[in-house]
Amino acid sequence: MSFLVKTPHHTAIAKAQPYAQYIDVLNRKTTAVQRELFRGGSGGYEHDMQATLLSVCEFLGPNCVFFDVGAHVGYYAAMAQTIFGHQGIKITAFEPTPDTAAAARSIRQVNQLSYEIVESAVTDVPGTVELFLSPKAETSNSLNAEFREGSKPVEVPATTIDAFSASQKVYPDFLKIDVETFEHAVLTGAMQTIAAVKPVISCELLRSGNFSDTTPVLQQLEKIGYRFYQISQAADWPVRTAHQVEGHLDETLRDWLFLPYEMPAELQTMIAAWRVRLMECTKDTNILVSRRGSFLQQIQRLLQMRRLMKARWTGDE
Repeated sequence: MSFLVKTPHHTAIAKAQPYAQYIDVLNRKTTAVQRELFRGGSGGYEHDMQATLLSVCEFLGPNCVFFDVGAHVGYYAAMAQTIFGHQGIKITAFEPTPDTAAAARSIRQVNQLSYEIVESAVTDVPGTVELFLSPKAETSNSLNAEFREGSKPVEVPATTIDAFSASQKVYPDFLKIDVETFEHAVLTGAMQTIAAVKPVISCELLRSGNFSDTTPVLQQLEKIGYRFYQISQAADWPVRTAHQVEGHLDETLRDWLFLPYEMPAELQTMIAAWRVRLMECTKDTNILVSRRGSFLQQIQRLLQMRRLMKARWTGDE
């Protein structure tokens, strides 16, 4: 079976340049992300974070450079390029786990996308590091040996955002970090780049993280003008100081938006609108396509499904 998840529909973007109505994530069972997409559709997967990510890409506009650190199977990269590819978005997805990076490359290929996948950890010193593979789920793999009990180490290459950006002459407008309590090291290794180009940053912060390491890094960001906003469904976006962040950590509200300016009203409006669009992408809009039958038959099925979805959007059912 091939497993397709619906992309949220943005009328204005789709009118300017139609984009694929589905992303093929290949399998509904192999990884935790694929299983979660199967249970709830694309709108049921990290709903608030996904709405924020898509809104930031829209807000930053054409030719946005997006670094996805801890990309897993590349779902966010695939979604962002599917929707904003015609605007010239440039995406680099960093994923150190060998099997997961291989799955990310397969998803990129089957969807005929072109973002870069770098099979490397991102930390504060380039070289080689031990990545600890969680016995629970690959989403809990971490450079922190104590993050999941029973984790087993494997050596992987490591880079820093500063080293990568300098070598490739590519600098992020948007930096997303999800590295299971090692975000302080990613930020430390990105500080020169951050100070130079002031990217928008989204960052998962866990209560199990070591805030004796994290808070000083947030203070460095604060000194160069960053403000900290917890991503939630609240109507307002109260700003937090570096010292206040730890006191507002939540088991369910893990993601934060670090902005080098006050939260723009336009961005808030975009986030609210993407939330609504994502609510339409439920488990019922998932599609399982049998790999049996001829290639032509499969293409005909997909075209039929796309015609149905187009009719649903335009009201021509």
